[in-house]
Formats: sequence, C-alpha cells, structure tokens
Amino acid sequence: MSIPDAAGIIAIRDAGYTATLMTAGVGAWVGYDYLLTVGRESRLFWRRKVNAASILFYTNRYLALFYYVALAYYRIISFPFPYDVDIGIRYMEYLPWAVFSALRVYALSHKNWALSVFTFFCSVIALPLNYYATTPSFLSLIVVIRGGQIIADAIVIGVTWKATYQARSERSMSYLMTVMFKNGKCTVRLARL
Repeated sequence: MSIPDAAGIIAIRDAGYTATLMTAGVGAWVGYDYLLTVGRESRLFWRRKVNAASILFYTNRYLALFYYVALAYYRIISFPFPYDVDIGIRYMEYLPWAVFSALRVYALSHKNWALSVFTFFCSVIALPLNYYATTPSFLSLIVVIRGGQIIADAIVIGVTWKATYQARSERSMSYLMTVMFKNGKCTVRLARL
C-alpha cells in the first residue's frame, strides 16, 4: 500500500466519522426539541379530536423525529440504514411541507385555488424527481427540484406579505402581524445593504 492510498483511506474514514457526528448532532437536536415541546403538544393536540390540521402536524413532526433519530442510531452503531426506508422517509417529508404551503396560500389569497394548487405542485415536484436525481446522469433534475421549491416559497412569502400589507392598510393587524411586518421591513433593508 502506497502513501497516497493510505492518505485517501484516512480521508474517507475521516469524512465518514464527521458525517456520523453531524448525523448524531442533528438526531440529538431533533430529539431534544421533541422533549422540550411534548408538553405543549399533548395539551394542544393529544386531547382533541383528530382532524386534518392535527394529521398534518403529526406527520410533519414524527416523520422528522423518526428519520433523524433512527438515522443517528444506525450511524452510531455503524449499521447501514435501510436504503428504501431512508429514501422513503427523507422524500416523504416534502409532502406535509407542500400541503402546509398550499393551505397557507389558499387561506391568505382569498381562496385562490389555482395559486394554491400551483404552490403545492411546485413544492411536491421534489417527491418523484429526487428519486431519479440520485444518479449522476440525472443531476440536472436538481435545478428543477430546487427551482420548484424556491418558486413555491416565493409565492408563499409574496402572498403572506400582501395579506400583511392589506391588513396593515385596513388597520386590522394583530400584534403578531405588526411584529412580523416590522421585522420583514428590517430584513429587506438589511438585504439591500
């Protein structure tokens, strides 16, 4: 074994160790967040009837919790995380985000179905395309995937700002909306610098 081969092996092992530590850190962070908020969750969701909002909440919360904690566990004990489970859960996390974005646009855009469906489509385009983007020949799909998500996020931000501006001009803003409007204006000013 020559010296460059040994250096390459050490670099690969070092990168694997760093990835394991980062995964363990994310798993610990998600688990810690769960422990901090489980009391509030039980008060706000567990004692009520199951509805669409609670299903969306549970899906978003427990997919992330299961995925990151299980991935950290598998990485720490040096077992390979089952590939199908990894891909399935990782990409299914996009679904509740897409639903939430579409519902937000629907609610704030005065029930504009077309804009809501377009936002959902742009957000969820990552589900089928991410599977194919893992192969080198389809890396150009990453632009489509990320571009769709950026467009969906821009729509959500634009609709939210428009609704906030309308509420401000009508003088019907709540305290939370006032704070969000002021912070948004400060963020835009800082971005221009």
